[in-house]
Amino acid sequence: MSIAFEPEPNPPPRRRRTPEPAPQPPTRPVRAPDPHRPANPRRKAWIAAVGLVLLALVGVGGYHFANSAKPQPMVTVSLPIMETSTAATAAVLPASIVDLAPGQKFQIEVGQSDGPIAWQLAGAGDGRVLRQTALGQVGSCAPGLSGCRVPALYTFTAQSAGSTSLVWKEQLLSCNSIPGTDLPAPCFAYQKTILVTVS
Repeated sequence: MSIAFEPEPNPPPRRRRTPEPAPQPPTRPVRAPDPHRPANPRRKAWIAAVGLVLLALVGVGGYHFANSAKPQPMVTVSLPIMETSTAATAAVLPASIVDLAPGQKFQIEVGQSDGPIAWQLAGAGDGRVLRQTALGQVGSCAPGLSGCRVPALYTFTAQSAGSTSLVWKEQLLSCNSIPGTDLPAPCFAYQKTILVTVS
């Protein structure tokens, strides 16, 4: 006797569940600016104050850069020792012209000698326009070297706008004798004028 077995039915396929979308937060409508609504005065004042501070910083930085980018050169005028003379009046040398900016410096290199002769500042000019701020010398002499003289270096600084002049005279200490005495009478051999304009 044969027994027939019926095949077992296949189970139905499983349906996949589609995940539901996550809930989205409600969106807020964007409000358009109202042209008729007045602006906040405090905010306008704060923005204006910040703008003024930035403008001031930029202006100061630009001024500093403009001045530091163009260094002012040092002007030097030389007064060497001239040959001796016994003239009754000083021989006038051509004037030197110096143009300066306020705060700018310039120097006068004045020759020195071991004899009885020297340059002297006979007219210092207007101190409101130009002022002497330093006195030094150019170089140095070797130790123990007699008769050595190095030029003196006078430094002047421009103070304010204006014009002035520095008058230098070369003095001969043993030119003549003072009448009735044995003392030498000073006389001047040369005169040099330096015209200074500050602007």
